[in-house]
Amino acid sequence: MNTVIRRSDAAACLGALGALLSLWLPWYSIGPDAALAKVYVKAFGRVPRAGRSGWTMLDSGDLALCVGAIAVGLLALAAADVLGSVRLSDATTGWAIVAIAGAGVAFCLFHVVQRPFGDYAFHPEGGLFLALGSSAVAVAGGVLLVRE
Repeated sequence: MNTVIRRSDAAACLGALGALLSLWLPWYSIGPDAALAKVYVKAFGRVPRAGRSGWTMLDSGDLALCVGAIAVGLLALAAADVLGSVRLSDATTGWAIVAIAGAGVAFCLFHVVQRPFGDYAFHPEGGLFLALGSSAVAVAGGVLLVRE
């Protein structure tokens, strides 16, 4: 079996890997208006989970992003014929990657606008932007795959 990894497959796989790795990086931090954190302690009985990884900041979105990244990675590997007996058409696989990774882009853009607790005391960190950029790279890989 002679497998050639194309640019489209590599872009989709790297985008999926970046989105998956972003979950271990900080997604939000408390900004200079941190005095508002006392309000949350009073209201919720705990300190806000700011500055922590995507796993702790996102309720069930972390699982959705994880499953989506794994699905995109597996689809890209199937398109590259790395998985052996599983072979999918490039167009079908490309559109599936575009749909899943596009949902990842929308998810990340939502979290740039809608912050935890609906408060702008929380500022986006690198993990969120890595997930956004990686999802966009995966979308580009899917589009390239459709065009091949």
